[in-house]
Amino acid sequence: MRHALVLGIVVFVSGGIGATAWGDGQIPDRATLDSLLGGNQTLEDFESFVIADGGATNLDTAVLDDQTIANGQGPGLVEPGATYTATTNVLQWNGNAYFGLQTRSFLANGEMLEIAYDPAVTAMGFDARAYAGYAYSGTMTVYDTNNSPVGTVNFTLINGGAENVFVGWEWNAGISRVVLDDLAHPWSPVIDNHGYGENSTSYRCSIRGTCPGTVTVSWQNANPGRQQAIVFGSRQGSFVIPNGACQGTQLGLGSQNLRLVNIIGTGNGSGSVNGNAGTSACGGFLQLVEVPGCATSNVAGPI
Repeated sequence: MRHALVLGIVVFVSGGIGATAWGDGQIPDRATLDSLLGGNQTLEDFESFVIADGGATNLDTAVLDDQTIANGQGPGLVEPGATYTATTNVLQWNGNAYFGLQTRSFLANGEMLEIAYDPAVTAMGFDARAYAGYAYSGTMTVYDTNNSPVGTVNFTLINGGAENVFVGWEWNAGISRVVLDDLAHPWSPVIDNHGYGENSTSYRCSIRGTCPGTVTVSWQNANPGRQQAIVFGSRQGSFVIPNGACQGTQLGLGSQNLRLVNIIGTGNGSGSVNGNAGTSACGGFLQLVEVPGCATSNVAGPI
């Protein structure tokens, strides 16, 4: 079985390129977030607070969760599992059409808005918006369950109003909170359609560590007692294995510099393995392929 799988990887030929999966790090779009979370996603659309179209109001609280009563409304103004905190002023709820915004939306009337998750989530994302006529640059910093920063996303809106930019992050070890900060105005990023939750029960792979150096490859939701190949590719893609044990299986990796790193057991379905990543591996991606059955994990990376 090992030799057949190795053969199928070694004889790969050129294939088309196009992102099809994701791993720890920035999530590129809402479709990817939806795919990661499936039915486990909680979606907050900020439509529960009663406010007239074209208007906006400061809340009489700087902290809001599903139990909060704000301006005489609530509880249940937001979905459970997330707490919104204005770290420098007060929270503000915008009505539909306020400065050209479409639908109701939410922000901190101060430079920073913190969103804390209880329990921690593995993926989250939202639509960032801006007031019509106010170009906007913002940043999101993501923190793990040890309250250590694990990544930052910078984003820009040019026109505002109907314009929006998706901002998201995946971290399989758990996201405890994110902090949204403005880079130009005395208000936080305007957010809408905030989705969050734990990954669905699909076969998952994640990478941690420093490249070059020691990295840890982790997996979960594999079939217990099977073998799995760790496959490396320098970029994402959509390559189909041409022969071998998993002939016809499509990977989320491109054919460039594609190689088999190792074959290891799945154990009880979850586990991890350490390895040394050389300079040539930096910026690349990994994917797991299970044998038999040829199930594929998400693409994790960049390393």
